[in-house]
Amino acid sequence: MALPKGERSLEQKILARLVRNGKGYVFSNHDFLDLGKDTSVAWSLMQLKRRGAIRQLQRGLYDYPKHSQLLRETLAPDLYKAAQALARKFAWTIQPSGGTALNALGLDTQVPIRLVFLSNGPSRTYHFGNRDLRFVHVATRKSQFSSPQSSLVIQALTELGKNRITRSTISQIADTITPATRKALAKDLVHTSEWCRHAIRQIITEYDHE
Repeated sequence: MALPKGERSLEQKILARLVRNGKGYVFSNHDFLDLGKDTSVAWSLMQLKRRGAIRQLQRGLYDYPKHSQLLRETLAPDLYKAAQALARKFAWTIQPSGGTALNALGLDTQVPIRLVFLSNGPSRTYHFGNRDLRFVHVATRKSQFSSPQSSLVIQALTELGKNRITRSTISQIADTITPATRKALAKDLVHTSEWCRHAIRQIITEYDHE
């Protein structure tokens, strides 16, 4: 049965936004409520799912799946992006735990079977096949930094610890983050330990000397 013209237009708008965000983008109904009513957005997502344009990961959570031409298969969902989508949906403030931060920055190249995020929301675990996405509740004051990227770097440094941070580590992080993240790190210095502040200053200085 053909969809009403208005619904068809909404479906196209949703698909256009997905294309802009790129393959691998994870989202919920919440990300499109500025385009239409709850019921209309839900209907349009159902149609996109039926057509195979999107994939349902959990109830109310989808991705714009990425395909590998080399492997000739659809890749597993990006759990880091799934965490961000859930945080947007529930208005949580989240930050990656130490191990998750290391992986996100490329300091640990192993594919983790569990990603852990600290959150001011409730503690919850979501299952994605044989991989888990876990949120651990912490006090609000411990979950807020100037930016998610700044939090990422601080958690990674904390996980490594003072004695495992090398010149190579500093350079690798400096090459990965943006100028905006460096500004955020400068603001967040006061929330870290003395040795972590020293490492962050080295990261900022590394950029200044480029």
